[in-house]
Amino acid sequence: MGLQATRDVERAPTVVTLVIDTSGSMSDGRLELVQDAADGLLAQLGEGDRVAVIEYGDQARVVSEPTADAAQVRQAVASLTADGSTNAEAGIALGFDTARAAFDDGATNAVVLFSDGVANVGATGPEQILSRIADESEDGIVLHSVGVGMDNFNDVLLERLANDSGGGYAYIDRQEEAEALYSEGLAVLEPVAHDVKAQVDFDEAAVSSWRLIGYENRLLEEEDLRDDAVGGGFVGTGHAVTALYELVPGGDGDLGTVTVRWADPASGEANELTEAIEGGTQVRNIAAKGGEASPGSVTFEVAAAVAAAAEDLRGSRHVAVDLDEVIDQLEATGDVQAARFAALIERARGAAQPASPPREDVSPPGIDLEDRTGD
Repeated sequence: MGLQATRDVERAPTVVTLVIDTSGSMSDGRLELVQDAADGLLAQLGEGDRVAVIEYGDQARVVSEPTADAAQVRQAVASLTADGSTNAEAGIALGFDTARAAFDDGATNAVVLFSDGVANVGATGPEQILSRIADESEDGIVLHSVGVGMDNFNDVLLERLANDSGGGYAYIDRQEEAEALYSEGLAVLEPVAHDVKAQVDFDEAAVSSWRLIGYENRLLEEEDLRDDAVGGGFVGTGHAVTALYELVPGGDGDLGTVTVRWADPASGEANELTEAIEGGTQVRNIAAKGGEASPGSVTFEVAAAVAAAAEDLRGSRHVAVDLDEVIDQLEATGDVQAARFAALIERARGAAQPASPPREDVSPPGIDLEDRTGD
C-alpha cells in the first residue's frame, strides 16, 4: 500500500529551529553530517523563511536567534564542536521555547532535532519531553527528528519523538545523504495532511492470511481510525509512505479495501477516502527461487528487497530468502538507489541480533499468521 503526497503546492514561509546534539558522541564525523544537512537546508531559504540554531551537550544554548540571514546561520552551525554529555531534555525544551517566541501564524513552524540517539535525557526523563512535544504539536509546532551515524546510534526515542509530534523521521550516515536531505526544498517540513491514518481490510474470500511487515510501533486499534482524538502521522509535500503486506491468496476477486483518513492542515477538517484493492494487484513470491514478479515498477522490487533484508537482519522467523538473493534482486533492477542499498547490505552482514534462523526451519510465508487490521 502506498500513499504519495502532491508536490504541486505553493510553500508557505517556514520558521524552523534547528536543535543540534553537540555531545561527545557526535564526534567522528557525525557533527559534520549535520553541518552538511544544514547547508542544504539553508540553500533552500526563500522570502519570509527564518532559521534559529540551538545546541546542547551538558547544557543547552542559543547559537543563533531566528533570522533570515543564511550566512549568519551557516557560520553559527560551522562553529559547533562536539564535547560533553547529552542533555537532550534541555536542548529540546530550549528549541521549543525559541520556536514559540518566533511563532508565525502564517508560516510552517517546525523544530528539527539532529542527534545520534538520546541517552542522558536530563532531569525528568523522556516522558516529560514527550508531553511537551505533544502539547506543542497541538499548538502548531511540529518536531522532526534526524538520526545521525551508525555504531552507537539509537533511533528508538528519536523515532518516537517524531511520531508523538506527528512529524517526520529521517536517518543519515553519509555525506551524500546529508546533502540530499533538504535538496528538494523546505516544503518537506510543510504538512499536506495531519493525523494521517490508514486501515486495510482484506476480504477473507480472496486472502486466507496476511502479515504487515514493519510498522509494529504504529499499529492502531480498528476503532481508532475514526476517533479523531487518536493522532496519526505527518505527510509533507512530496512525501511517499509505503506499507508492505505478505499475503497468502485464497481466491479470486478484489483483495479488499484500503481506507485513508486525514486532517486538513488549514481547517482541521477530517477527510476520508476508501478504495478497492483490485485483484491482480502486484504480488511477488519472494520465497520461490526464480519466482518472477508480476509486471510492475522497480520501486516495488526495491521495496520487497528492503523488507526481505530487514527480516533477515532482525532474525525474523518469517525469513524467506537469504541476503545473497536479496542483493541479486537489487542488482538486477539496474537502479542506482538499489545498488546503493545492495552495498549497504554487504556492510551490514553479521549485524543481525539474534542470528537469522536456518532457512529450513522457517515456516512458509503466511502460515500461522494472525488475521488482523492495522494502520
